[in-house]
Amino acid sequence: MFTEAELRLYSRHIAMSGFDIDGQQKLKSSKVVILGLGGLGSPVALYLAASGVGNLTLIDHDEVSLSNLQRQILHDQNYITKTKTESAKQKLKAQNPYINIDTINKRVTKADMNHLAQSHDLVIDCSDNFETRFDLNKACVEYRTALISGAAIRWQGQVAIYNHSQNAACYHCLFEQDGTTQDNCWEQGVLSPLVGVIGSLQAVEAIKYLIGIADMKSYLIQYNARNAQFTKIKAPKDKNCQVCSAVNT
Repeated sequence: MFTEAELRLYSRHIAMSGFDIDGQQKLKSSKVVILGLGGLGSPVALYLAASGVGNLTLIDHDEVSLSNLQRQILHDQNYITKTKTESAKQKLKAQNPYINIDTINKRVTKADMNHLAQSHDLVIDCSDNFETRFDLNKACVEYRTALISGAAIRWQGQVAIYNHSQNAACYHCLFEQDGTTQDNCWEQGVLSPLVGVIGSLQAVEAIKYLIGIADMKSYLIQYNARNAQFTKIKAPKDKNCQVCSAVNT
């Protein structure tokens, strides 16, 4: 249950119709992985910690650098050259001392991903490379673990929700693993608050899933910051997908 301090902290959630104390208890009991503590992972981690997700596993192999601080609001200049996991844990524990935080300060392997997908309720992909995204998707499909994936570049971003329920699409259904070179923000640039928008959307979708009000079909939310335009589309399942066609049946 909750202490008096926790009830005050989460009072605005508890006051919401359809959320109330039961929803807050579901958040407290949840186990969530956040892979990547950069531009997307920063708002995801901050909002999930503040919202009372009871058990967070934070993963990043990198150190904080000055160029990160334009958009990675979880970190500050006091942590330059220190690990992002250390920086994140200190910030989040100061924000909410009532949650449990585990950290993994390395590049996770496929075996690690399998263990994480098996032992958590939800995986949030805030990574910046396709190889990690595809490997993480495979692990989540294998263990039927929901996956929320985000990406942002220049003025555009997207959030995809993969519930891995029967007949639902997976990441591989939408993005073919062809080995081509991907765009990246250190070459193409990215608008600072854009990653805040996309990361916040990931956090919203995570909370909806954890309290049981999410759409159980997979879908994609696209945002064009330059045009101030949102688009939501159903993620089509590839019946011949090499990853999920044999599992999600």
